[in-house]
Amino acid sequence: MAITAQGHLRLPVAVRRVCRLHDGDRLLVAACPDPGILVAYPMAELDAMVLAYHATRRGEAC
Repeated sequence: MAITAQGHLRLPVAVRRVCRLHDGDRLLVAACPDPGILVAYPMAELDAMVLAYHATRRGEAC
């Protein structure tokens, strides 16, 4: 894998298939250096996590 000149990370087809990703899907990629892994979150999953977090904090100050 490599970063393109446009700053995009190109994932191999096999990885995209396993993760059920499509061309053009946007991801948040985060590194976990201690175990040496990358974690990729599709935007729909990130939206769901943020909404769930805020649903548990209703009534609290930001």
